[in-house]
Amino acid sequence: MAALREIKERIGSVGSTLKTTSAMKMVASAKFHRVQGGSQALVAYEKSLRETLRVLCADTSVQLHSPYIEPRESCSRAIVVALSSDPSLCGAFNSQIIRAAQATVASLKQGGVESVSVWPIGEKMAQAAAKWGWEVCNDYRNISSQW
Repeated sequence: MAALREIKERIGSVGSTLKTTSAMKMVASAKFHRVQGGSQALVAYEKSLRETLRVLCADTSVQLHSPYIEPRESCSRAIVVALSSDPSLCGAFNSQIIRAAQATVASLKQGGVESVSVWPIGEKMAQAAAKWGWEVCNDYRNISSQW
């Protein structure tokens, strides 16, 4: 009879696991549909941006003048805009992005840049910036006045 009891307990355990995975599946489906709806809302914006860039790239007479895109012989300050995701099941992605940001900051400092400021976007990047002791700027409102 002990074997029969063990089998019943196992059946109950499998049923509980099935309920848990079913709930996880429903949550994932809801998140997916929310993200899918958001991405579909951006299609019109993407088309407009693509058309604007196509026109700008096709017309060689257009001259862009901005202090942000002019080449410089030397620079003493640099900004690294580092994007990551928020915590989820994409740890490898975040690890690679953080490693790339570390390499970028290190190469800028080796290249003679005195001040490298990191603008973290995403919770994982903000945590990494705090961990590595990078100079972090979170005030994006007055960008031109700071640089």
